[in-house]
Amino acid sequence: MTKKFTPILLGSDINVYGMARSFNEAYGIRVKAMADAQLAATRYSKIVDVELHHGFSADPTFMDVMHKKMEIYKDHKEPVILIACGDGYAELLAKHKEELSKVFVVPYIDYDLLEKLISKEGFYEIAEKYGLPYPKTKIITMDDYKAKNYLDFSFNYPVELKPEDPVSCLTANSKVVRRLSPFMMKLNLLTS
Repeated sequence: MTKKFTPILLGSDINVYGMARSFNEAYGIRVKAMADAQLAATRYSKIVDVELHHGFSADPTFMDVMHKKMEIYKDHKEPVILIACGDGYAELLAKHKEELSKVFVVPYIDYDLLEKLISKEGFYEIAEKYGLPYPKTKIITMDDYKAKNYLDFSFNYPVELKPEDPVSCLTANSKVVRRLSPFMMKLNLLTS
């Protein structure tokens, strides 16, 4: 017999649609989601109900909404699992895991470890510590950019530029991003 549970997805993008579809196919359920904005992938879906909360993708709105949800679900008859469908929501769940876990199942690592892993430098330090393979990397700092030595590296093209912190890069204010040089953040050069 399958144990019953209630999933709540965070976000409204194609990842949410894919997760909702998987739950629908496996369990025949319509899934709830919460998001900051309605995105196209879930707008007219019959398998996911998206509840919108302006500002939900950041604190303090995220926790304001979640406190209300904790009241609603505190005596729920089955476990309620929070599932982040994006890096930003995963970061919020990890950051507030201890408090949210009083009511919800929050299957995420602790925030301290997430902070280390979400940073490319931190991830590579951990990979090095445990002997895990990872792409050849060069971290480009602002000093490298100013000294014009950012293209000096020991591997060949093709390369890929990646932000040091993808969550901050994705959530940065677009007006600010347009004014910044592309090298204002640490970038990684990765071989394909």
